[in-house]
Amino acid sequence: MRKIDWLHHASSRQFINYIHEIDGVRQPLSEQAILEVQEKFLSNGFQYLKVKSIKEGRSIIDTFLKTLTLYHDIACLTTSKEPLSNATDIYGILEGGGYLSSFEQYYLEEYFIENFYFDFMWIEASIDVLISPWFEDVKKILINTAIDQHIPILICVYDK
Repeated sequence: MRKIDWLHHASSRQFINYIHEIDGVRQPLSEQAILEVQEKFLSNGFQYLKVKSIKEGRSIIDTFLKTLTLYHDIACLTTSKEPLSNATDIYGILEGGGYLSSFEQYYLEEYFIENFYFDFMWIEASIDVLISPWFEDVKKILINTAIDQHIPILICVYDK
């Protein structure tokens, strides 16, 4: 299994060009796929998972989180309107709290420094999210504050 950390080496817009290089997983998962996905949940930093849809991605994530029982404060960054059942909606907090205002850029960093106490996070990296200007700022903050060094951050991308 080849491990490339695309978000450390490319902008979120450039990352779109590399999505095809991420191996996809399909349910039911093979034994090898289970081990590979489990490693993503247990490794700090940006981890990448390609699935068919948000629904399938959430199903896989929910299954692994319930099975591993390691994480207690789970966050999800998504613009999907589908409600989250077992995670804090980071985008909802950022948008509702005015942290995404381009006029007050330090607010976004302030949120992550003062209020981000999660031990696992996944990002539903739809094309809408990846091309939005605020996502590049979020990515930079996750790297600059070393959050990505302390928790697993699963980047879920989707087959077109």
